Amino acid sequence: MSTSVIEQRKVRPVLKHKERRQREKEEMKRTILEAGMDLVKTQGISALTIRSLAERISYSTSIIYEYFKSKEEIFIALNEMLYQKLLVTLKTVPYIEDPEQHLLKFIRVNVDFFEKNQHLIELFSQECFGRDIFEKPPEFTIIRGLYGDILRRCHCKQLKTQLDIDKALDVIRSLRVGMLILSQYERSADRMQRVQDSLENGIRTLLKGWNS
Repeated sequence: MSTSVIEQRKVRPVLKHKERRQREKEEMKRTILEAGMDLVKTQGISALTIRSLAERISYSTSIIYEYFKSKEEIFIALNEMLYQKLLVTLKTVPYIEDPEQHLLKFIRVNVDFFEKNQHLIELFSQECFGRDIFEKPPEFTIIRGLYGDILRRCHCKQLKTQLDIDKALDVIRSLRVGMLILSQYERSADRMQRVQDSLENGIRTLLKGWNS
């Protein structure tokens, strides 16, 4: 038997062990983040600590620290999961010929996403207005691009340059985020419908102003 064949047989078990170890790490990281999301959902974002996570998955805090150096890193990872889920949802929106109706449909789907996942609004507000610890994940840029593509199709007279579009997107995002956060302080049963109606009216008013 040649030396090269013997060496290959020695290498294969090592590679399989590394692959298995990598899969185990990914599974544990996913378990930690899912437990984090569940804590936010059932007890609120203030309940999310390294110790509470460790108790949730029945491991020591040292195991959590192997994957995340701090609670802030967990917040960042959960924020990425939020945008990933939101992007998947928004991609289900079919193309609509009328750009204004397309934009309004995006808003409806966005509100519906948070209505079904209301625990994520608190996480969303932490990302927007909390301490400056969050880097925007790639999905944020993609979602912003989807909104931008629709807005360009509106051919608003006052949105002539990319800078104009960027400023308009900031206004739309501020309106969207503000209304979602305000919904957390409403106790009426129809609060999310009111948020959606207010957002749609706001978007129509903005488009009318940008097109005047």
